[in-house]
Amino acid sequence: MSVDDEKLLDAGETTTNKPSSSKPNVKPSFKPTSTVPPSESKKASSKPPSDSHAPSKEKSKKLPLRTAYQFTKQNASAKREASNLELEKGASAKSATSPPSEAARSCKRRNSPTKKPSVLISKEMADLVDDAFLLQQEIPPEHLERVWNTFSEGNEYLADDDLELLIKEFMILGREAARRQIARQQKAVRHCTKKQKMARQDTGVPKSGIEEATEDKKDLESEILNEVHQKFPAVGRRELCTEAGKTAVKCSQILARLTRGGAFLIPFKQILYPELDDVSEVEQIDKKHFVEYFPQLVYSLSSDTNLDKLSNLAPIRHASSGINLNWRPNSLPVGPVRVKCEFEFGEIEGVPEAEEFNIPENTALVTFMEHLIQCYPQIEDGKEDLEIQLVTADAITCVDADSETILYSGVELLMMD
Repeated sequence: MSVDDEKLLDAGETTTNKPSSSKPNVKPSFKPTSTVPPSESKKASSKPPSDSHAPSKEKSKKLPLRTAYQFTKQNASAKREASNLELEKGASAKSATSPPSEAARSCKRRNSPTKKPSVLISKEMADLVDDAFLLQQEIPPEHLERVWNTFSEGNEYLADDDLELLIKEFMILGREAARRQIARQQKAVRHCTKKQKMARQDTGVPKSGIEEATEDKKDLESEILNEVHQKFPAVGRRELCTEAGKTAVKCSQILARLTRGGAFLIPFKQILYPELDDVSEVEQIDKKHFVEYFPQLVYSLSSDTNLDKLSNLAPIRHASSGINLNWRPNSLPVGPVRVKCEFEFGEIEGVPEAEEFNIPENTALVTFMEHLIQCYPQIEDGKEDLEIQLVTADAITCVDADSETILYSGVELLMMD
């Protein structure tokens, strides 16, 4: 028997040997069980015997240690259940106050660079820009109809409040588009920098010493960043960040002035009613004028906010994902057809092992080869001697560089010199 067990037995005997007027003397068993943690046993053994004249303490000592431990465990379990119940109530209250899922799906939130907007952008307004956050060149008639139905809310006219909401949404959209263009260019530049590093890592003789090697790495990164906009036009122009910042500021300024009242809407009404000399008395905008002159309103707002310039400065589509980084201004435009090329060249240098291109639909192989030569001019001299294999899911076909075969998504081209 251990010393701790002897102390426990002595304490039990001292307690049970004291006379009691209501209950007979019963000597409880204090045999150690597996349910009693060692820490609880040590705490009980270290406590000195209490005064015999304290009935509350005497009653607590008569409870076995196992029962007291279970009581503590039950209290902890009850507290956890109460806490979980409060969390469930909070979650249910939050879900009850949240907007319906259909309304959430029908709107898109365009976040401000500095704070969240207080206006939800309607899907019809958000569709004025494409997936690259560039303004659509033309607004189809069915899109104009949807914009009218959204802001007129079934009425035959637009009130001042409706026009103000439309302009607010466009300003928030333009501010977010400017911010997104900056983020897209930063991603595209990182892909180009990584690509250039991989192309140069095996060239030249490295300097000896850790410090000199570190300096070489910094010089290489600085050189790549200085030349990336010239060597890779796909990432956009260098002045994009400056112009996008101006767009964000101008959009914020217009949003601030919109709160001053209906007088600020007069220039926008003048665009929708060009035949009138004074539009101060126009309180309702009819559908005919809105559908006819809304594209002009969009063009005017884009010019006032510098948003139209971003279309010429922004990266091309998919450049932020590292695709079509070797695009050239006079080559094929970016399209939905994705073609993968693998190059196994022994004599032609400066061409990656593999690359993917997004080209327009109905593009022939001969047209694609002209596009490829603009991206990699060193291929032109050996173009006639190239062995080109067209790999599809069904077969592998050898084709010439001047083939009129139409390329489609999923096709792979294997070129060997």
